[in-house]
Amino acid sequence: MRYLFLYFLPILFYSNSSKALSTKVGGGITYEHVSGTTRDYLIKLTLYQDLSKPNFNSTQSINYTSSCDPGAVLVATLTNPSNSGIPIQAPYNCANQSQAATLNIAKWVYEVTVTLPMNCSDWNFYWSDSTRDSSITNIVNPGHHGILIKSWLNNNLGQNSSPFFVSEPFRQFCANSPCPLSIYQSVIEPDGDSVIFSLGEPLEGPFPGSVIPWENGYNTNHPITGTSGLNFNSTTGTFILAASNPGQIIYKGIIEEHRYSQLTQSWHPIGRISREIIFPIVNNCDSLASTWSLNLVGNKPKELEIACNSNTVEFESTIPIACNTLVSDGSDFSIFRSNGNPLPILSVSSIGCSSGFFTKLKINLGTNLVQNDSLFLVSKIGSDTNTLGNFCGYKLDEGDSILLIVKSCPDIGINEEQMSLDFYPNPFENFIELNFEDKSEKRIGLYNSIGNLVYDKRINLQNFKLDLGFLPKGVYVLEIATKEKALRRRIVKK
Repeated sequence: MRYLFLYFLPILFYSNSSKALSTKVGGGITYEHVSGTTRDYLIKLTLYQDLSKPNFNSTQSINYTSSCDPGAVLVATLTNPSNSGIPIQAPYNCANQSQAATLNIAKWVYEVTVTLPMNCSDWNFYWSDSTRDSSITNIVNPGHHGILIKSWLNNNLGQNSSPFFVSEPFRQFCANSPCPLSIYQSVIEPDGDSVIFSLGEPLEGPFPGSVIPWENGYNTNHPITGTSGLNFNSTTGTFILAASNPGQIIYKGIIEEHRYSQLTQSWHPIGRISREIIFPIVNNCDSLASTWSLNLVGNKPKELEIACNSNTVEFESTIPIACNTLVSDGSDFSIFRSNGNPLPILSVSSIGCSSGFFTKLKINLGTNLVQNDSLFLVSKIGSDTNTLGNFCGYKLDEGDSILLIVKSCPDIGINEEQMSLDFYPNPFENFIELNFEDKSEKRIGLYNSIGNLVYDKRINLQNFKLDLGFLPKGVYVLEIATKEKALRRRIVKK
């Protein structure tokens, strides 16, 4: 089973409903081969409702047909236990909810099982509706068009289950956000077939469908206008954009499956699904979308208590953070003691990143925090030349900081002024001579200018020659620690 990440893939619909304003803002059809049967398929129709509009019916009609057999009309039944739509909560609503363009949506899922009478290269499953939301801004005369959703199956090479989405498609965008957004959607391909992602045109019925023309400035490859264009990856289905014009945008994505045939020694298309979604792009974002208010659970904002003897720092952000802006080497952060000395950061990892964003972060330190102290976690430009970027398209300001409070550590007499140490030369070229007051066990640590541990050794000698020829020129912090004492000094390699 393969896990993939992609963007909002679309679908369209058309039925015999009235000409009232459409309540549907997207949808899609998937199919699943029922295990243990010859050609039984579970067909699933997912529709997205604008919650400000009337509810959907408890049943929906889905057609199936092919060149091998005319097929029939199926009646799919709502699976939602409450007999209503399931509200979808975005990870964070970047858009200001007072704006008219903002949408709140719910998901309606309908299912029906069908036995296909034979194998065929072009089984089609489709659903349609006669109305389309008139507020859409990137297609011509949206209120005069319907919508058509369809998927396709070729079971001549064996039965097949289509990919399906494990994340919701709904998002709101802020126009002119400072940095481009990376948009992901999580998808599972149950049969391990190869998949290709692409963008598609909105369709209207009757089947097989007519293409609805784009407004000026929009096209199939650029359904959204952006300051940096739309960068779509056909291998992963992700795309990157910085939206520029406000409006209600319709986006359609397509997944096509391919399977390798040992008989022909070539790849063959075996299925296609699509998903369509409408989402708003707004001028004004929520006040938090342009700031980094951290939700540190159980603590004051931007202040975090750390347990004594911990060697990790974990915190949670109110606004999800883009996974591709986090550098695992820890270079996005520095941590400083109250005396200004840096702490080593070994690595940083996100806690959960299946949809391209995370809210929980774990920083692994190169030392245990054994002293009561007030530390500062500071944002900086990482080795990827960026600071962290959030769900709404904003970057964490360089120099923004979080106060880390280390409490409840016992007084074990650690005092930087109690240790006697002679060391020379400083500045140095390759070696430093260390002369201690006794032969007790000591830990020697060396940190670079961004707080990363670059040397770590334990000794029980009174005199030691420290070989640092492997280090590049620069400023370092030398740390000598025993169970009772600690000392830190700045050294310079020339």
